Amino acid sequence: MPVTKWIRHPDFPAANVNAGQGGVLHLVQFREWAFCKLIAEGLVKGEAIRSSATTVIAGSNWPAVPGHVAMDFRTGEVSFLAREFGTTLLFPVNAEGKSVGPGLAIGIQERRASAKEKKLSPATLSGKTFAVNAPDTKTYEMEKTVTFGSTLDPVKIFADVPEGADHVVVSSHGRIPDDLSGATAASFSMLVAGDKDEKRRLDITNVEAAFTPLKKKLAKNAVVWLGSCSIGNNDVFCKKAAAASDRLVVAPTHFCPVVKYPKNTIDLLNREPTIKVFQPNGELKRISDLCAEQVARKFKVPV
Repeated sequence: MPVTKWIRHPDFPAANVNAGQGGVLHLVQFREWAFCKLIAEGLVKGEAIRSSATTVIAGSNWPAVPGHVAMDFRTGEVSFLAREFGTTLLFPVNAEGKSVGPGLAIGIQERRASAKEKKLSPATLSGKTFAVNAPDTKTYEMEKTVTFGSTLDPVKIFADVPEGADHVVVSSHGRIPDDLSGATAASFSMLVAGDKDEKRRLDITNVEAAFTPLKKKLAKNAVVWLGSCSIGNNDVFCKKAAAASDRLVVAPTHFCPVVKYPKNTIDLLNREPTIKVFQPNGELKRISDLCAEQVARKFKVPV
């Protein structure tokens, strides 16, 4: 029997659905880069779920893209990723591609909020987490949190990272130091010792020495999150950091507010900082592709 109706999964917020009699869904709304889990009642093996707008959520290529969709034919559970904001229609099809059930309207909202707005909903990190904050930007708190020391060499910034860490998060001011002439992107630096101690910083001259120790310390799917204003504009710095650590490096290209976030949460997956995701091979990774891997990489983007 083909799909007869769409209903809300118990794990999905009731506030995000519009349902009629018997819980039949008419509209589902959630934000980009998050997963939505619903139940397609009557889903049988051999059927697939398609989207009318592949730019919004992964569509006809779902089965070939691990992490973008999951279908459990025993329970009817369907999980899919919002790639970007917009609207689409989901509908079940048979092996021949013919529609075999009712469609469902999906509205994907842009993920953007200022740090003062309640709807910011920071992403949650799990597993073994570590944070190091500059003395004047104590933004992040992880399972283990340290403040950069008053005499520590910036190259030793990751000395306290535990073996097998899944996430390393850094908070510092980011800007072009006064002693660097010329306002080029390659001059952006991380002032890990504080804004008034800009001589002790991470820049393109010492980034490799600082990040190389992470290569042996971090878990295979670990992510390094750089909460430092505009450091993502320095492609040279970030590419060196990713290559040296052999891990993904996520860096913002815009402003990061100095706000104390709840333990094991980060603001970088809000659209406001406008992040770049640097891979060890020097290439950029799409934000939606990073978020498609959030289960394997042990983080969760809220609906």
